[in-house]
Amino acid sequence: MVKMKSSVHTKFDDKIPENGGVPIVLTASMIEMSDFNLNPFIAFSGGFPKFLVQKKLYPPVPFNQDGTAKFAPYGLRKVESMLIEEFGDENVVTVCPTNLHRFIGPKTKIIGISTMDPLGIGFVSRTYTSIFGINGKPATLVEFEDLLSNPALKKYRAKIIVGGSGAWQISSANMQDKLGIDTVLIGQAENSLLQIVRKALNGEKLDKVITMQIPVDKEIPIIKKPSIYGTVEITRGCGRGCAFCSPTLRQRYSFPLEHILREVELNAKSGTRAILLQTDDVFLYKSKPNFIPNREAIVKLIQDIDKIGGVDYIQIAHASLAPVVYDRKIVEEIAPILVEKSLWRCNDKRCASIEVGIETGSAQLMEKYMRGKMLPYNLNRSSTPPYKLC
Repeated sequence: MVKMKSSVHTKFDDKIPENGGVPIVLTASMIEMSDFNLNPFIAFSGGFPKFLVQKKLYPPVPFNQDGTAKFAPYGLRKVESMLIEEFGDENVVTVCPTNLHRFIGPKTKIIGISTMDPLGIGFVSRTYTSIFGINGKPATLVEFEDLLSNPALKKYRAKIIVGGSGAWQISSANMQDKLGIDTVLIGQAENSLLQIVRKALNGEKLDKVITMQIPVDKEIPIIKKPSIYGTVEITRGCGRGCAFCSPTLRQRYSFPLEHILREVELNAKSGTRAILLQTDDVFLYKSKPNFIPNREAIVKLIQDIDKIGGVDYIQIAHASLAPVVYDRKIVEEIAPILVEKSLWRCNDKRCASIEVGIETGSAQLMEKYMRGKMLPYNLNRSSTPPYKLC
């Protein structure tokens, strides 16, 4: 059971914004509106109990002069881009929770909240609490509660709409009414969101929970404003079919190189410094049939990003291991750039890093839970590839 805490919002101003507010206000919790001092790995500490996570670990992103957020979560920037294109830049803002009172007013019709782990029951939160045997309310939950207790959210009766990869937790736990949320959006936004927003702006009643349709790649916009970590999506979805993983349920796309480079340039010009290439597996980028990695496309992608001025760091989010064994030259060709542009050091030397998902050498576990994990190799072949990873 989630118990809403009382929160003192010291920056809340009861005055009506001079312009009467903005029709569509987008935000996320303070823990998601931070780059953790430019450290995406420390961001996983949000799954720890709050008493272990000091606020100095997640300072808020800087503001623009008008009070809007200079950087914001990538998914929120995608939503923002769609809404600006449809309703105009003057009618959409993205702000930190501490600045909500400056933009929510009588004209505000929608408060859109993006969330990854609102109730602290996501994979990371549960993993850490079980591994370390520690109990306590996760920091992600504390900050989500704090956001929803902000007086500005309730004052003008704007519709509170929550989406994002963690929105399912709210409806699954039957916490929507208790949290004061009007509508929960499940799934990817690009196909269905505009129709939902039009209805809300027109005062039409929305369903409490809406499952959105899967978008086609042409519906996915280029962001218009910079993202936290300089995040740029290079692929979406996976397709390997692991039983425990949600990305495999998404349609798999590799975004056009021009699309990717435009987002990299936008982030770099905005002072992001780092570029985080968001993907569930970098080796899926423009992969060939049977998950054969496309060395030429991957190498060109990294080389072209490296040429863009203002990019101090390049970090790839995730990769699987089988493609490395299949074509080791991919790593050999991109590693020098990734090491040179790495955020990390080991023994006073730069070193590249990457997140690898669940892997196993057990044929039995693969057969049961992840038959596609070792593609392009066949799980049932009698011999294994004669290579070592290191």
